[in-house]
Amino acid sequence: MKTLKEILPPHLKRKKLTSAEEKLLKMAPKGEFADCQVGDEKEDDPANADKWGPERTVRAELLRWLLLEQKAVRRVHARGVWARGIRIEGEVELAFARVARPLLLAECAIPAGFNLQQASLVFFSLRGSHFSTFSADRLTVAGNLVLRGAQVGEEVLLLGAEIGGDLDCDNARFFHLESAFSGDRMTVRGAVFFREAKASGEVRFLGAEIGGILDCDRARFFNRGKAFSADRMTVKGSVFFREVKARGEVRLLGAKIGGVLTCEQSGFFHREDAFSADGMTVKGNLFFDEVKARGEVRLSAAKIDGDLDCDGMGFGRQGGTALVAENMVVEGTLRLCELKPPPRFLNLANAQVGQIKDDEKSWPDKRGLILNGFVYGGFAGFETPQKVAERLDWLRRQADRPFYPQPYEQLAKVYRETGHESDARTVLMAKQNALLEHGDLSFPTKALYWALRITTGHGYRPMMTLSFLALFWILGIGTFTEAERQGYMQKTRVGTVQATAKTGEADENRTPTPYPEFNPVVYSLDTLIPFVNLHQEIFWLPEARQPDGPGFRGYL
Repeated sequence: MKTLKEILPPHLKRKKLTSAEEKLLKMAPKGEFADCQVGDEKEDDPANADKWGPERTVRAELLRWLLLEQKAVRRVHARGVWARGIRIEGEVELAFARVARPLLLAECAIPAGFNLQQASLVFFSLRGSHFSTFSADRLTVAGNLVLRGAQVGEEVLLLGAEIGGDLDCDNARFFHLESAFSGDRMTVRGAVFFREAKASGEVRFLGAEIGGILDCDRARFFNRGKAFSADRMTVKGSVFFREVKARGEVRLLGAKIGGVLTCEQSGFFHREDAFSADGMTVKGNLFFDEVKARGEVRLSAAKIDGDLDCDGMGFGRQGGTALVAENMVVEGTLRLCELKPPPRFLNLANAQVGQIKDDEKSWPDKRGLILNGFVYGGFAGFETPQKVAERLDWLRRQADRPFYPQPYEQLAKVYRETGHESDARTVLMAKQNALLEHGDLSFPTKALYWALRITTGHGYRPMMTLSFLALFWILGIGTFTEAERQGYMQKTRVGTVQATAKTGEADENRTPTPYPEFNPVVYSLDTLIPFVNLHQEIFWLPEARQPDGPGFRGYL
């Protein structure tokens, strides 16, 4: 069988083959590397490819012929075309092509880049290579697509691409200042690796589907606006953002994560929204341990089937810095301990969590807490403040106006369900006091509330009523004793009639009923307590026509 060199078409023979082209044609049938490196790390760096001699150059059209011409493909080993340390002259044009052999270009330089739109490959690796463009919308790769350690000057376009294996971008560098990596609507059957990758523009996975994990540990994302965008992304496995640094917004709006989301020891920095995950679903836990955030962290309407762990999270003091989690649902425990510093605003309006674990140092300042509609099952752990005074201080971190009763009622419900009925009543009294001070009440209503507050603790301390009754009874004893001494206690007309009335038929020999003697102790009690007849009130009354009489009558 003729060699690859012997079957080269005339237009490729017109120019003398370079040493690199000779090696490539020789090694392709063996499935081995056509290695053109000289062994010097600095000299072999693709960043210095402009200093490489012509002997390391391979024409793009020759590579295309080797991959697509059937006569050539039949002579290429099943392992495919492998090259290391070559410079490809011209754009690698494989648009709409079907490449039947794996292609591996390691530590190569491709200044003109690739056009792979709607191409189909079995395996493609550009490990450690440097290139400009990578236009690969709707690219199909049966196996892995490897960009590990690659450096790309222009935007990587993988819109709607389908990758049957993994997408490996570990330690890659993407330098385009606006849109560095675009993988919208792409499908990756395996995992996506972005570990230690760096991007100077936006990295996008909008609507992407990932069958395995998404691992961005120690990655660096930089962009003035959005740094990492993955709205509506679906990941069947877990997502890892450990030790990530993002200067620009990280967005996971409406994303669906089948495992855990881990953002431990990461930093998210943006003047407005630093980490936006509104409407996100996480089947496992969400970890924000030791995260630093400068800007808002948004989890509104997020659904977390496990715990939300924010222990050790730190928020900057710039304007707008907040944790916004309104309408969020956490089936497990919400952990907000050792926040350093805590957010200026913590919005848990209408959120639902299984339990809450926090500490006083992590609470926002006055007017920085929003709890209206927040529902929780209880407090987790012995270190969590659970005393009623501590929790009332927690509630007072809310804004005074508008006044919302629900946070007090929820806290009272938790105390009641755990058997702390007295604490529950204390909370409900505090609710009424706050309503009296900050609620929108009319003057008559406020007067009534003040009376109830003083006399019965808004109805939650009925024993206070007995105390007031006893006080007025004692005061009445003294008052009416003095009235009797001054001769102001007079028999009433009704009492006189009742005392002399006869029952049944007239009886001339009937003795009139004796008129009861005045007893200030019994009289004070009889006039104080309704529905009780101690035979004093209807028989005696202070005389109002005497000089001091109106005072005694007024007290009565």
